[in-house]
Amino acid sequence: MSQFWQLTAADGTALDPLIVFKGKNLQSTWYGDKALSKAFFAVSDNGWMTTTVFHAWFVKFLAETKSVRPLILLFDGHMTHTSIEIIELARKENASIIKLPAYCTDLLQPLDVSYFASLKYYYEKASLQHIQQTGG
Repeated sequence: MSQFWQLTAADGTALDPLIVFKGKNLQSTWYGDKALSKAFFAVSDNGWMTTTVFHAWFVKFLAETKSVRPLILLFDGHMTHTSIEIIELARKENASIIKLPAYCTDLLQPLDVSYFASLKYYYEKASLQHIQQTGG
């Protein structure tokens, strides 16, 4: 079991993903030698996000976005995304954190609700039309 997070900026750029594997130690065979060069790989006992994994990713995220300040980061309010260290690091780096209520991002994430919902609708409609017209 693993989890995958992809971060997309308002300008359309995307950072390489964070992938959390279930395990004690990260094995290079899990991601191979063709992995994205800046992807962030981590492990946790159950393959889910932890505060330790999030903090390590957040440090890398701030380093990769150093040229973009001030910075606003929107994410769900899951308890693993919050610690005093993360808040202090964000303040030091001129990065504002906006936490949406935990487990509600499917309804409340601004881009998911507004932009991506419409994009998904029209993409699925065009795909279905293409399949009907071409048979595949």
